[in-house]
Amino acid sequence: MNPVRNRGRSKNQNTMQKNNLNTTHINDNKRVNSPRPISNGVNLKSTIKFSPVDADGRKNLGLKPGNKIKVWQKIKEKDKTRLQAFEGIILARKHGNEPGATITVRAIFDGIGVERIFPLYSPIIEKIEIISRSKTKRAKLYYLRTKAAKEIRKKMKSVRVEPKIETSETEDKNIQKETEEKGNEDKS
Repeated sequence: MNPVRNRGRSKNQNTMQKNNLNTTHINDNKRVNSPRPISNGVNLKSTIKFSPVDADGRKNLGLKPGNKIKVWQKIKEKDKTRLQAFEGIILARKHGNEPGATITVRAIFDGIGVERIFPLYSPIIEKIEIISRSKTKRAKLYYLRTKAAKEIRKKMKSVRVEPKIETSETEDKNIQKETEEKGNEDKS
């Protein structure tokens, strides 16, 4: 165990800091150590809730990279608000459980990858549904971006369409007449 540095404090103050104890004085002028954590005068049980979001509920969702989720977001259009769903795979979760925590969600629409970054504790997010859970060995799944692009490129290479020239029916008839006339001229 590393000793606590003595930064202008007495040895008794250092041991109190190690044990996280405060000293209080009693009428008999005796010092008593009380096992009360230092909280800068704020009672932690009576904190005021400023956010309309259930932060504890979102903390306990267990959002991890690789999970497939559906995020319902409030969108305001003129006087009305509507809900829009975005379903995809979580690529990354950043900033842990602090108020600025975010999740990056990736979805593929019509062969195009779309990523959105959602603030986890934002009141704009109505709800988050976990569709499926999966285990991954990485904290950030950014390699899925290139994997999806490679799969699309493979499909593009394997599907080769030969160019088809479209002509109108009148042009086809004119071409047939010309070839028949040339054939008749050659016979005479």
